[in-house]
Amino acid sequence: MSTDTIDTSSDGSFLQSPECSNDSKVGRFDNDLLLRLLRCQSEVLGHITRKASTDATFSPIFTAAQEQLSPFACGIEIQSPRSGLVYHLAQQGLPKSFVQQGARHPLKAGKSLGALCIAEGQTILVPNLKNSSKPLSDELRDQMLETEIQAMWALPVPDDEGTVLGALTFYFDRPFEVASEDWNVVEFMADMASHAVIHRLSRQAKKVADSRFDVLADAIPGVVYQRIVTPDNQIRYTYISDAAEDLFGVSAREILEDPNALFDCHGEGYRENFRERLLEASRKLEIWDVEATIAARDGTTKFTHAIAKPLKQADGTVVWNGVILDATRIKEAEMEAAAAEARTRQAIVENLNQGFVLFDAEDRLIIANSKLRSYYPDLIAKSHPGTSLEDFLAAEHAACCGDDENCSTAIGESLSGVEERSLPDGSWLLVQTHKAEGGETVILYTEISELKEREAALGRSNRELQDFASVASHDLQEPLRKIEAFGDRLASRCEEQLDEQGQLYLERMLSAAGRMRLLINDLLTYSRVTTKGRPFEPCNLDTIAKEVVSDLQVRIEETGAAIDLASLPTIDADLVQMRQLFQNIISNSLKYHKEGVPPKITIGGTVGDKESRSYCALQFADNGIGFEMRYADRIFSIFQRLHGNQEFEGTGIGLATCRKIVERHGGLIEVDSVVGEGSTFTVKLPVVQRSETTKSDKMEKKPL
Repeated sequence: MSTDTIDTSSDGSFLQSPECSNDSKVGRFDNDLLLRLLRCQSEVLGHITRKASTDATFSPIFTAAQEQLSPFACGIEIQSPRSGLVYHLAQQGLPKSFVQQGARHPLKAGKSLGALCIAEGQTILVPNLKNSSKPLSDELRDQMLETEIQAMWALPVPDDEGTVLGALTFYFDRPFEVASEDWNVVEFMADMASHAVIHRLSRQAKKVADSRFDVLADAIPGVVYQRIVTPDNQIRYTYISDAAEDLFGVSAREILEDPNALFDCHGEGYRENFRERLLEASRKLEIWDVEATIAARDGTTKFTHAIAKPLKQADGTVVWNGVILDATRIKEAEMEAAAAEARTRQAIVENLNQGFVLFDAEDRLIIANSKLRSYYPDLIAKSHPGTSLEDFLAAEHAACCGDDENCSTAIGESLSGVEERSLPDGSWLLVQTHKAEGGETVILYTEISELKEREAALGRSNRELQDFASVASHDLQEPLRKIEAFGDRLASRCEEQLDEQGQLYLERMLSAAGRMRLLINDLLTYSRVTTKGRPFEPCNLDTIAKEVVSDLQVRIEETGAAIDLASLPTIDADLVQMRQLFQNIISNSLKYHKEGVPPKITIGGTVGDKESRSYCALQFADNGIGFEMRYADRIFSIFQRLHGNQEFEGTGIGLATCRKIVERHGGLIEVDSVVGEGSTFTVKLPVVQRSETTKSDKMEKKPL
């Protein structure tokens, strides 16, 4: 404890008290004084032990002070640890008006001697108040003089760590001169006051904490408890809140006396391994987080959620502090939500135009709809909840195949993919099986009988088209060759014998035969896009474009065309068909150029991504005659032309063939045109072909 003093005597000097060790202090006590102080100490400690009142605890200190110093009044002022305000904890001899005026005031306000002492953290001695000017405020000095106080002495009361908790104050109705032995007595009293204040605050803090705990325990919507697990595996409760009776129908007292009163409320399944689980958690010091169903004494079923944290003591005992929450409303809401979800799911599933069956992660059937049962009437017995996936597949196999052991239309070992089913009644199903991330299995059954009929019709149409191609390539071309051969002979041998009208007829006949040959060749090319397609392979479009430009060099020179060819990428494609695509589009631009204006054709390409797939966008831009955009779709249809043969020759199949080639490659072809300014054809093709698109009878239908 600091023994520095502040003297506000007439000269305003600050005086130091004598520095004395504890031994020297004891040595200064005569036997009579020593006995009085020991008696004071004994009484104070006794009052602390018996938890006596505040006045009783400090009374021995005030009595000893009267015997030694004869003060006008004594007091203990402390600073509240919660509010920070200073107030009198105990006093003796102070006028009520004085105590009331300084009741609970801020420390910084300096409205009392104790507040000043606590703020400074050192002893304050004012031997003569009338002659002092510092450090007291005028308000405090006037207040003291009004109560006839002429001298004051205040000593800090610290805790064990040296933090000042309060001040021991003495007030004199006369000027006061301090004797050397007074210092030892007063510091001894301050030590006693420190013990008393510490215990007093500790008791108050514990009382407040207990009160707060009780309030919190009562306010929490659940049961607060503390249980222990001893090293010899004994389990008992040391505290449980009164809310236990509301939740379990068992009083807290019964549970404290016998924990089985609580355990018996739980179902057998919970009780069977409760002890082992708790002991295991106590050994591992794991958080206890358990849901349970209970039967209260009134017969009602409730749901609880217990959460507790373990704390291991030095003797090996594990203390569990936790709470048991009433989760009945939450659980009932969850069950109602689950039931509502099941009803909604059932309604949705029943309204599907497909057969539907869902299995959980344990391969147990959850739900199947009536549409599935209409496809498989014999499967009704195996389409109820709980049926295993294995039994369901076996029943499905039997429904599809009957006794045919060689039938392979059932799913088999793979549970992911798309398969087709041929049912005994002649109908067809598309079966799509999906294994979800959570382990659930979903199987969809879609009737595709009409689609299979269309597929058969398409197959017949393809065969007829192949037959036509055969006829066109052989039977039609043979008489056409004879017409052309005899027409050429007639022109070379008999041209002079024919009059002008005959020569015109002959010329028209040969021209018609030429157009007929061109039409047959274009039709063959168009029909062979899918029937004679080659497998896809990496194709350098840059090389293909240059080769096509080279093949068209004569036509380019005739028209005076300029070809601007940028670098093009490599993609997976049919090499022959890519050549056909480039040749048809470039030839189209060379054909439909403005009279007197040399064609200018710009060819470029870029690569971009769409929906996690890379695509190449090719652009063919020209400065030709253009057309109205309302005809944009028409120009890609077979035999559709915007100009007659007198204006521009052609069959109306070239651009239709281009679209068919692009579609076979899973791409898209578009055109943007302005009359009199030109046209721009844009072709979008996948850079890498998926495996299914490499077959000539399957095309990518999804727009780019």
